[in-house]
Amino acid sequence: IRLTASTSFNCADETSDSIVYVMPNAKPGFSWDSICIDRPVQFFNLSGENASPQVNYSWQFGNADPVYTVKNPPPVIYTTPGLIDVTLKTISLGCENYPDSIVRKVQVNKPKDGIRYKSITVPQGASMYIHVRESVGKNYLWKPSFQLSRYNAQYTEFFATGNDVDYQIDITDIHTCVTTDSLLMQILKKPGYYLPTAFTPNGDGLNDDVRPYLVGMKSLKSFSVFNRWGNLVFLSKREGEAWNGKSNGVNQDSGVYVWILEFYTNDNKLVTEKGTITIIR
Repeated sequence: IRLTASTSFNCADETSDSIVYVMPNAKPGFSWDSICIDRPVQFFNLSGENASPQVNYSWQFGNADPVYTVKNPPPVIYTTPGLIDVTLKTISLGCENYPDSIVRKVQVNKPKDGIRYKSITVPQGASMYIHVRESVGKNYLWKPSFQLSRYNAQYTEFFATGNDVDYQIDITDIHTCVTTDSLLMQILKKPGYYLPTAFTPNGDGLNDDVRPYLVGMKSLKSFSVFNRWGNLVFLSKREGEAWNGKSNGVNQDSGVYVWILEFYTNDNKLVTEKGTITIIR
Protein backbone atom coordinates (compact mmCIF):
# COMPACT_ATOMS: atom_id res chain seq x y z
CA ILE A 1 0.00 0.00 0.00
CA ARG A 2 1.40 3.38 -1.03
CA LEU A 3 0.19 6.64 0.45
CA THR A 4 0.46 9.99 -1.34
CA ALA A 5 0.89 13.04 0.83
CA SER A 6 -1.53 15.93 0.86
CA THR A 7 -2.36 19.00 2.94
CA SER A 8 -5.05 17.11 4.84
CA PHE A 9 -5.79 13.41 4.97
CA ASN A 10 -9.47 12.83 5.44
CA CYS A 11 -10.62 10.08 3.13
CA ALA A 12 -9.11 7.24 1.10
CA ASP A 13 -9.66 6.08 -2.45
CA GLU A 14 -8.56 2.54 -3.25
CA THR A 15 -7.59 2.03 -6.91
CA SER A 16 -7.68 -1.19 -8.90
CA ASP A 17 -4.01 -1.95 -8.26
CA SER A 18 -4.57 -1.69 -4.47
CA ILE A 19 -2.83 1.67 -4.23
CA VAL A 20 -4.65 3.85 -1.69
CA TYR A 21 -4.62 7.60 -2.25
CA VAL A 22 -5.52 9.74 0.76
CA MET A 23 -7.52 12.72 -0.48
CA PRO A 24 -8.02 16.08 1.22
CA ASN A 25 -11.54 16.61 2.50
CA ALA A 26 -13.16 20.00 3.05
CA LYS A 27 -14.37 21.12 6.47
CA PRO A 28 -17.62 23.15 6.35
CA GLY A 29 -18.05 26.38 8.27
CA PHE A 30 -19.97 29.63 7.91
CA SER A 31 -21.01 32.83 9.65
CA TRP A 32 -23.70 35.45 9.09
CA ASP A 33 -24.50 39.05 9.85
CA SER A 34 -27.39 40.24 12.01
CA ILE A 35 -30.81 38.91 11.08
CA CYS A 36 -34.19 40.60 11.18
CA ILE A 37 -37.40 39.57 9.47
CA ASP A 38 -38.09 40.99 6.02
CA ARG A 39 -34.50 42.18 5.60
CA PRO A 40 -31.80 40.42 3.53
CA VAL A 41 -29.18 38.52 5.52
CA GLN A 42 -25.88 37.40 4.04
CA PHE A 43 -24.29 34.08 4.97
CA PHE A 44 -20.51 33.84 4.60
CA ASN A 45 -18.79 30.61 3.63
CA LEU A 46 -15.81 29.97 5.91
CA SER A 47 -15.20 26.36 4.91
CA GLY A 48 -11.67 25.03 4.83
CA GLU A 49 -11.14 23.35 1.47
CA ASN A 50 -7.79 21.85 2.58
CA ALA A 51 -6.36 22.08 -0.95
CA SER A 52 -9.03 19.82 -2.36
CA PRO A 53 -9.08 20.07 -6.15
CA GLN A 54 -12.87 20.54 -6.12
CA VAL A 55 -15.52 21.09 -3.45
CA ASN A 56 -19.27 21.12 -3.99
CA TYR A 57 -21.55 22.92 -1.54
CA SER A 58 -25.14 22.50 -0.47
CA TRP A 59 -26.97 25.12 1.65
CA GLN A 60 -30.30 24.66 3.43
CA PHE A 61 -31.59 27.74 5.23
CA GLY A 62 -34.41 26.20 7.22
CA ASN A 63 -37.22 27.86 5.31
CA ALA A 64 -39.11 27.31 2.10
CA ASP A 65 -36.22 28.46 -0.09
CA PRO A 66 -34.63 25.83 -2.36
CA VAL A 67 -31.31 24.23 -1.59
CA TYR A 68 -28.46 26.37 -2.91
CA THR A 69 -25.51 24.53 -4.46
CA VAL A 70 -23.10 27.45 -4.74
CA LYS A 71 -20.15 28.33 -2.57
CA ASN A 72 -21.44 31.79 -1.69
CA PRO A 73 -25.24 31.94 -1.58
CA PRO A 74 -27.33 35.03 -2.34
CA PRO A 75 -28.91 36.99 0.54
CA VAL A 76 -31.77 35.24 2.31
CA ILE A 77 -34.96 36.87 3.62
CA TYR A 78 -36.90 35.42 6.55
CA THR A 79 -40.50 36.47 7.12
CA THR A 80 -41.12 34.99 10.57
CA PRO A 81 -39.01 35.27 13.74
CA GLY A 82 -37.64 32.33 15.69
CA LEU A 83 -34.75 29.91 16.01
CA ILE A 84 -33.93 28.03 12.78
CA ASP A 85 -31.40 25.44 11.67
CA VAL A 86 -29.06 26.37 8.82
CA THR A 87 -27.09 23.53 7.23
CA LEU A 88 -24.00 23.63 5.03
CA LYS A 89 -22.74 20.38 3.46
CA THR A 90 -19.44 19.95 1.65
CA ILE A 91 -18.59 17.19 -0.84
CA SER A 92 -14.94 17.03 -1.91
CA LEU A 93 -13.67 15.45 -5.11
CA GLY A 94 -12.57 11.92 -4.35
CA CYS A 95 -14.39 11.94 -1.03
CA GLU A 96 -17.94 11.63 -2.35
CA ASN A 97 -18.60 8.82 0.11
CA TYR A 98 -17.48 11.02 3.02
CA PRO A 99 -19.47 14.29 2.85
CA ASP A 100 -19.27 16.59 5.84
CA SER A 101 -21.88 19.00 7.14
CA ILE A 102 -22.45 21.55 9.87
CA VAL A 103 -25.75 22.68 11.38
CA ARG A 104 -25.96 25.95 13.28
CA LYS A 105 -28.95 27.45 15.08
CA VAL A 106 -29.67 30.97 13.89
CA GLN A 107 -31.92 33.46 15.67
CA VAL A 108 -34.22 35.50 13.43
CA ASN A 109 -35.32 38.67 15.21
CA LYS A 110 -38.20 41.08 14.73
CA PRO A 111 -38.47 44.84 15.42
CA LYS A 112 -40.23 46.21 18.47
CA ASP A 113 -43.53 47.98 17.97
CA GLY A 114 -43.35 51.67 17.19
CA ILE A 115 -44.99 54.23 19.45
CA ARG A 116 -46.42 57.71 18.93
CA TYR A 117 -45.17 60.33 21.35
CA LYS A 118 -47.32 63.07 22.81
CA SER A 119 -47.43 66.05 20.46
CA ILE A 120 -45.25 69.04 21.40
CA THR A 121 -46.13 72.68 20.74
CA VAL A 122 -43.42 75.29 20.20
CA PRO A 123 -44.04 79.00 19.58
CA GLN A 124 -43.08 80.33 16.19
CA GLY A 125 -39.48 81.48 16.04
CA ALA A 126 -38.43 79.49 19.12
CA SER A 127 -36.54 76.22 19.41
CA MET A 128 -36.71 73.17 21.67
CA TYR A 129 -34.59 70.11 22.34
CA ILE A 130 -36.52 66.91 21.63
CA HIS A 131 -35.60 63.23 21.83
CA VAL A 132 -36.83 59.69 21.37
CA ARG A 133 -36.36 56.58 23.49
CA GLU A 134 -33.00 54.82 23.74
CA SER A 135 -34.21 51.37 24.84
CA VAL A 136 -34.77 50.15 21.27
CA GLY A 137 -31.51 50.80 19.41
CA LYS A 138 -28.58 53.14 18.95
CA ASN A 139 -28.96 54.31 15.34
CA TYR A 140 -31.54 56.98 14.56
CA LEU A 141 -32.93 58.58 11.42
CA TRP A 142 -35.46 61.43 11.55
CA LYS A 143 -37.70 61.82 8.51
CA PRO A 144 -38.10 64.45 7.20
CA SER A 145 -34.79 65.95 8.29
CA PHE A 146 -35.62 69.66 8.06
CA GLN A 147 -36.04 72.09 10.99
CA LEU A 148 -33.66 69.94 13.06
CA SER A 149 -30.10 70.50 14.25
CA ARG A 150 -29.36 66.79 13.73
CA TYR A 151 -31.35 64.14 11.92
CA ASN A 152 -29.34 61.04 12.93
CA ALA A 153 -29.21 61.25 16.72
CA GLN A 154 -31.43 60.46 19.68
CA TYR A 155 -31.42 64.10 20.80
CA THR A 156 -31.91 67.01 18.43
CA GLU A 157 -33.05 70.62 18.46
CA PHE A 158 -36.27 71.57 16.69
CA PHE A 159 -36.55 75.02 15.13
CA ALA A 160 -40.05 76.44 14.81
CA THR A 161 -39.31 78.35 11.63
CA GLY A 162 -41.77 76.73 9.23
CA ASN A 163 -44.88 74.62 9.52
CA ASP A 164 -45.94 71.74 11.76
CA VAL A 165 -43.84 68.62 11.16
CA ASP A 166 -44.92 65.02 11.75
CA TYR A 167 -41.63 63.16 12.19
CA GLN A 168 -41.08 59.45 11.59
CA ILE A 169 -38.01 58.25 13.49
CA ASP A 170 -36.38 55.00 12.39
CA ILE A 171 -34.50 53.33 15.27
CA THR A 172 -32.21 50.47 14.22
CA ASP A 173 -31.08 47.86 16.74
CA ILE A 174 -28.05 45.54 16.72
CA HIS A 175 -29.97 42.97 14.66
CA THR A 176 -30.72 45.55 11.90
CA CYS A 177 -34.38 45.54 12.95
CA VAL A 178 -35.98 48.94 12.40
CA THR A 179 -38.64 50.32 14.74
CA THR A 180 -40.43 53.47 13.58
CA ASP A 181 -41.69 55.94 16.19
CA SER A 182 -43.53 59.17 15.37
CA LEU A 183 -43.70 62.65 16.89
CA LEU A 184 -45.83 65.62 15.82
CA MET A 185 -44.22 69.01 16.38
CA GLN A 186 -46.80 71.81 16.29
CA ILE A 187 -45.91 75.47 15.86
CA LEU A 188 -47.90 78.06 17.81
CA LYS A 189 -48.61 80.86 15.36
CA LYS A 190 -51.68 82.56 16.84
CA PRO A 191 -51.14 85.51 19.22
CA GLY A 192 -50.62 84.52 22.85
CA TYR A 193 -47.96 83.07 25.10
CA TYR A 194 -46.24 79.74 25.61
CA LEU A 195 -44.58 78.11 28.60
CA PRO A 196 -43.58 74.44 28.90
CA THR A 197 -45.02 72.33 31.69
CA ALA A 198 -41.68 70.90 32.84
CA PHE A 199 -37.91 71.22 32.41
CA THR A 200 -34.77 69.36 33.48
CA PRO A 201 -32.04 71.67 34.86
CA ASN A 202 -29.39 68.96 35.17
CA GLY A 203 -26.62 70.63 33.17
CA ASP A 204 -26.77 68.36 30.13
CA GLY A 205 -27.59 71.24 27.79
CA LEU A 206 -31.09 69.90 27.06
CA ASN A 207 -34.08 71.81 28.47
CA ASP A 208 -31.92 73.20 31.27
CA ASP A 209 -33.94 76.39 31.66
CA VAL A 210 -37.41 77.79 31.07
CA ARG A 211 -38.65 81.10 29.71
CA PRO A 212 -41.98 82.48 28.47
CA TYR A 213 -42.48 83.00 24.76
CA LEU A 214 -44.77 85.77 23.54
CA VAL A 215 -46.36 85.45 20.12
CA GLY A 216 -47.93 88.55 18.57
CA MET A 217 -47.69 90.46 21.85
CA LYS A 218 -46.13 93.88 22.47
CA SER A 219 -43.84 93.29 25.44
CA LEU A 220 -43.21 91.46 28.71
CA LYS A 221 -43.89 93.14 32.04
CA SER A 222 -42.74 90.36 34.39
CA PHE A 223 -42.22 86.62 34.77
CA SER A 224 -42.09 85.31 38.34
CA VAL A 225 -41.85 81.84 39.88
CA PHE A 226 -42.87 80.77 43.40
CA ASN A 227 -42.19 77.58 45.35
CA ARG A 228 -44.87 75.60 47.21
CA TRP A 229 -44.53 77.83 50.28
CA GLY A 230 -45.24 80.92 48.23
CA ASN A 231 -41.66 82.21 48.28
CA LEU A 232 -40.39 84.03 45.20
CA VAL A 233 -37.54 82.05 43.63
CA PHE A 234 -37.23 83.86 40.31
CA LEU A 235 -38.24 87.22 38.83
CA SER A 236 -37.48 88.67 35.42
CA LYS A 237 -38.66 91.79 33.64
CA ARG A 238 -36.58 91.24 30.52
CA GLU A 239 -38.03 89.29 27.63
CA GLY A 240 -35.95 86.21 26.80
CA GLU A 241 -34.40 85.86 30.26
CA ALA A 242 -34.70 82.28 31.50
CA TRP A 243 -34.95 80.57 34.89
CA ASN A 244 -32.33 77.87 35.39
CA GLY A 245 -33.98 76.17 38.36
CA LYS A 246 -31.89 78.03 40.96
CA SER A 247 -32.61 80.67 43.60
CA ASN A 248 -29.69 82.80 44.77
CA GLY A 249 -27.38 80.25 43.13
CA VAL A 250 -28.91 77.27 44.97
CA ASN A 251 -30.55 74.42 43.05
CA GLN A 252 -34.25 74.17 43.81
CA ASP A 253 -35.80 70.81 44.59
CA SER A 254 -37.70 68.71 42.11
CA GLY A 255 -41.41 69.42 42.21
CA VAL A 256 -44.15 71.76 41.10
CA TYR A 257 -43.74 75.55 41.05
CA VAL A 258 -46.24 78.32 40.35
CA TRP A 259 -45.53 80.98 37.74
CA ILE A 260 -47.17 84.33 37.04
CA LEU A 261 -46.75 85.98 33.66
CA GLU A 262 -47.64 89.60 32.87
CA PHE A 263 -47.43 91.04 29.37
CA TYR A 264 -48.89 93.78 27.18
CA THR A 265 -50.90 93.21 24.04
CA ASN A 266 -50.39 95.34 20.95
CA ASP A 267 -53.17 97.65 22.12
CA ASN A 268 -51.38 98.13 25.49
CA LYS A 269 -53.76 95.94 27.47
CA LEU A 270 -52.10 94.28 30.47
CA VAL A 271 -52.70 90.51 30.60
CA THR A 272 -51.91 88.36 33.64
CA GLU A 273 -51.62 84.57 33.31
CA LYS A 274 -50.89 81.95 35.96
CA GLY A 275 -49.83 78.30 35.81
CA THR A 276 -47.48 75.62 37.11
CA ILE A 277 -44.20 74.12 35.97
CA THR A 278 -42.37 71.04 37.21
CA ILE A 279 -38.65 70.68 37.85
CA ILE A 280 -37.43 67.18 36.98
CA ARG A 281 -33.93 66.21 38.14
